Amino acid sequence: MQIIDGRKIKDYILEEIKKDVRSLSFVPLFCDILVGNDVASIQYVKIKAKIAESVGIKFHTANFRDSVST
Repeated sequence: MQIIDGRKIKDYILEEIKKDVRSLSFVPLFCDILVGNDVASIQYVKIKAKIAESVGIKFHTANFRDSVST
């Protein structure tokens, strides 16, 4: 049986992404759309923002009320 260290794999992947982002001639921007005030969704967006910024990617969240139409 082989034990897989998910955190180690995650750290390796994020380091590779960080290197790739540094080699770009521009700063990438990740945009996320959040509709409503679901606590779990808000937390998930915060986690994505933290990870994106840790590798050099700017992050923007567009927040909409849950009553927004398409």
